[in-house]
Order: sequence, then structure tokens, then C-alpha cells
Amino acid sequence: MSNIKKHCIFLTSIIVISVTWWSIYLFFIFPKYHYDFNKSSSNLSSAIVVLTGGKGRLEKGLNFLKSGKLSKKLFVSGVFSANELRKKYAQSEIEKKLFECCISFDNKATNTYQNITEIKKWVELNGINEIYLISSYYHLPRVKILFEKKFPSLELNLLPVEANLFTTKHIFFNFFFHIKIIFTEYIKILYIIFFDTR
Repeated sequence: MSNIKKHCIFLTSIIVISVTWWSIYLFFIFPKYHYDFNKSSSNLSSAIVVLTGGKGRLEKGLNFLKSGKLSKKLFVSGVFSANELRKKYAQSEIEKKLFECCISFDNKATNTYQNITEIKKWVELNGINEIYLISSYYHLPRVKILFEKKFPSLELNLLPVEANLFTTKHIFFNFFFHIKIIFTEYIKILYIIFFDTR
């Protein structure tokens, strides 16, 4: 067997083992230690934060805001304008009132780094010390690492959009359906850990 073939087999094995480990961590270990679907809060200095860009994120944030279970404040960070979101989601009188009194927007951020910068500004301006952050399951590990690097003093609670993700059926389906996204997020995390100096 040639050296090139041996190197290819070795590299392929490393990639397969690495991605397998990451998938196990993403679906089983990370949720166990970092998600709490039943959490509630009486902290008046808490806020719900939604990172837009994925299906169901803002809807979940609005549902939590309506319930009053976590906070009476919602901050939306992403590329969508306030007017776009009002037009789409402020259908009832209750929702219209929430958009007027309790929801703040940032539509400058175009990536996760900028999301965290804008969240940090808003949190400090509003005296917030705890947030309930909503995003897609595959995005949250990277978000957690970045918050720990950029904003370690903030108490961070992570809530995935996919509340029913962690059943056997959904784990199997999502792994194969999102394998490209899962792998891309893994590469981004490795970059943050080993190379990012921002």
C-alpha cells in the first residue's frame, strides 16, 4: 500500500471519528448539560434573546414572551428589519402591544460575532444580567463558546428551537438531514478554539 493511500485512509478515519464524536456530543451530551426546557424565571433583569436566521426561532421567542414564563423583554438580533417582523408576526392585538412595549430589535448583525456584539450593547444599556437565548440546536454550542469568550459575565441559558429534537426518531432524521450544517458548525468551532483571536 502506497504512502499516499495510507495517508488518505488515516485522514478519512480521523474525519469520521471526529464527526461521529461531534454528533454524539451535539445530540446527547450538550443537551443534557446545557438545555432546560422547563426553566422559569423571576429575575426582573432577565431577557429573551432570539438570533434570527432559522425557521421557528422568532415564533418560539414570541411564545415565551406571551407566556411571561421567562421574561417580559425580548431582543431580536439579525438581518430582518423591525417593520418586516411586525408585518409578519404582529397579527393580533396582544402581539401588536408586545411589539410596541416589550420587543427591541437589531438589524445590523449579519453573523454570530456581530449578534453577540449587538446583544452585549443592548444588555448593558438595559441592565440585563441573564438571557434566555433561542437559536437552532446546531448553532447553540458555537454561540455558547463565543459568549464565554466575549461576554463571560452574562448568565446564559440556551433554548433550542427544536424542542422535540431529542427523541430517537428526530435524532436519526435530523442527523442525516442536517449533516452538512452539523459538519460546517463543527469546523467553525474548531476554528474559534484554535485560530480565532478576535
